Amino acid sequence: LSGHVVSNGGLGKLVSSSDAGTKVVQILANYQMLENGGNGWLRLMKFIPAEDKIVVQTYSPYLEKYSEDPNNSFTFEGFGLFR
Repeated sequence: LSGHVVSNGGLGKLVSSSDAGTKVVQILANYQMLENGGNGWLRLMKFIPAEDKIVVQTYSPYLEKYSEDPNNSFTFEGFGLFR
């Protein structure tokens, strides 16, 4: 998990491999350059080991809404993340 990068709209996701061959999920979220210092956007992550799945949603309690675009609402699955 990382932040404080404003290129690419401050958003990014990537699955890479470690030197040992295990999958590494990388997620970037930085909303500070948006209106009102980011409108309170935050990432919610649900880990479901039995399904080898991580569900990511983005929510603003300030705006009382979820962001549904694919850069803010997505799922990682099937990567053997919970071996």
